[in-house]
Amino acid sequence: MRPVTIRLVGALAIASLLSLPACKPDGSTPQRILLVTVDTLRPDHMGIYGYSRRTTPELDRFFSEGVVFERAYATSSFTSASMISVLSGLLPQQHRVRLFDQPVGEDIELVTDFLAPQFQTVGVVSNGVLSDAGIGLASRFDHYDEAMNWISGRLQRTAAETTDAAISWLEARFDPGRPLFLWVHYMDPHTPYEAPGKWQNRFDRTLEGDRAPKHEVEYQHEGEAAISLRMIDDYDHEIAYTDHEIGRLLERYDAIAGLENSLVILTADHGETLAERKAMGFQHATAVFEEQVRVPLMLWMRGIEPRRVETPVSGIDVLPTMLAFAGEKRPVGLDGIDLLDESSLGAPRVVFAESLCGPFSTQRRAAIGPRYKWVALLRRASPEATRRLFFDLEKDPGERSALMWPPNQEPGRRLLKLIESDPDPGGWPQQPRRGTLRKQNPRLLELLGYMDD
Repeated sequence: MRPVTIRLVGALAIASLLSLPACKPDGSTPQRILLVTVDTLRPDHMGIYGYSRRTTPELDRFFSEGVVFERAYATSSFTSASMISVLSGLLPQQHRVRLFDQPVGEDIELVTDFLAPQFQTVGVVSNGVLSDAGIGLASRFDHYDEAMNWISGRLQRTAAETTDAAISWLEARFDPGRPLFLWVHYMDPHTPYEAPGKWQNRFDRTLEGDRAPKHEVEYQHEGEAAISLRMIDDYDHEIAYTDHEIGRLLERYDAIAGLENSLVILTADHGETLAERKAMGFQHATAVFEEQVRVPLMLWMRGIEPRRVETPVSGIDVLPTMLAFAGEKRPVGLDGIDLLDESSLGAPRVVFAESLCGPFSTQRRAAIGPRYKWVALLRRASPEATRRLFFDLEKDPGERSALMWPPNQEPGRRLLKLIESDPDPGGWPQQPRRGTLRKQNPRLLELLGYMDD
């Protein structure tokens, strides 16, 4: 069960609160929040974001009646830091989960701590780094399903198994008289891109010819560009498979819990470099290029005006949005905005992202505005940038030509101030708490394609 927070006083108060359903401000039936996150999902490989392949027909259909954010950014290009930002509303240097196999601190409050205690809180995860051994989240939820298996050296489960686990809880344990927070995390678009048999070979650029999506390949996988292009086809197969399973989840969720009083949010923990850059291949966590930190972010609720939003938004905006929907008071110290409040989306905005401080002992940090992007490179345990880069994303969306860092511009100054005030210099915690996941499999990070120490 969740730990009791200081907002509750005494067992009798808890009991009385649990007996009262949380209602929307208009006094209607208990509200539900469904948060769906997908590992390694790039928005430009989804139909609703303009991709030519039918990789996401279920999501395209559902969120065509919702709000689509064109420029959403993860706070980090690797899972642990990014997902804790989504759940806490804090930047990585605030919640301080910067490494793999690093449990979140007990002093960091998450969405489940802020929601009223009568909420049923459920997490269903499919990535080993989100297991309780790796990140320590189980005690924050009433029910935390992490029933994964070691497959090819990785702790994981398939999208079908993940959907089955969520549906099983809904069918057996959902209380319609209480509000609900359900978080479901899918792993499948992560390497090694091995969709189940019937989902393979749906896309083949060799057969598609001119109809195939154009994709620039600089990384010659094993010396052959064709192999890299085939891996991109396989990445799309994984997305199509996951889309199907999310569609199945939405259908059963509607039948059991009901979409009528629900807020549905879909986003990703990070993106993926897909052979666009020499020597980078297929990876994330290492940089803050657009392909690694730009993510899908979409909202749906009954009666919302369908629209597309160009304002830059961040993973830290998800928590304030969920709490506003639930009628909860906004916690002090959050920089995120309520994405359902259109007045919050009109002003120019700068969001921040970072990479893992891992390979080559270098961290990358970025400030991203409506058009420009400031990037600083840091050495491990150093509070000073060793290199500064500046990109015009309108003229150079692929970030191929770095420009001179403009002096005295506010976003750049804010980024450098964040770096200077970071309690973990260079993004590297000095004495981090460590989980037990790597003790279970010492080669875990190597198999995932990462290093963090």
